[in-house]
Amino acid sequence: AETTLSFTFSATRAAVFTAKTELQILYPPSLLAGGPTAISAAVATGQKAVFQTLPFTLTAEGFDVYVETTKAVDFGTVKVAPNTPVAQPVQLLNRGKYDVSYAFRLSKKLSEVLKLEPSEGVLKPRESAKVEMLFATRKEVVLTSSPDCEIRFTEPKSGELIGSAPIPVSVKAFFNKYLLTPSHGLNFGPCLFGTKKTATFEVANQGSFDLRFRMFAFKDGVASLPPWEDEAPADRHR
Repeated sequence: AETTLSFTFSATRAAVFTAKTELQILYPPSLLAGGPTAISAAVATGQKAVFQTLPFTLTAEGFDVYVETTKAVDFGTVKVAPNTPVAQPVQLLNRGKYDVSYAFRLSKKLSEVLKLEPSEGVLKPRESAKVEMLFATRKEVVLTSSPDCEIRFTEPKSGELIGSAPIPVSVKAFFNKYLLTPSHGLNFGPCLFGTKKTATFEVANQGSFDLRFRMFAFKDGVASLPPWEDEAPADRHR
């Protein structure tokens, strides 16, 4: 018959642990000469005596996760643009001795504006990886060191959770904002035939980004305009 012995190991620190122990096989010596039948009978009745001692060594290693990650991600101030994601890198480096699996977890609210590519993977010892964090939104958003992005590390074979770390995310996303004065068009009033009259209007940039504008004949439509030229930023505001 075969018997499986189980040992439990719990490491208190990252190190290699070695322990010497003995396995004792117990039978009553008075029945050893009786052969297998007598030994089985002795075991069944609870009679025990040392028959054989087998020394052996237990070796186990306790290890920790040594993965360097980007401490925080800051997108700065960006435009609201649902179809044009803004990317920021998240760097990972496994400085440990063994493979480590990683996976990002986002809250439901954060998952509506953030995406990670790839969102999970395995890092071999001394291997680095670059993960792209993509931000896109349909509405204005302000996040200040949001803790709702987390990276988790697990043992690849068992799936056991080894550790986790938050990656705070900051971003300010706004629409372009402007003010047109007067807001209801220009009214020249009565004009004497053969004379000229001047009226003015103002375009004010009230947003966080450069605002480009130009005049066109409404009856011709925007499609008739030539491509934008690289005029100086000072020409774009008013």
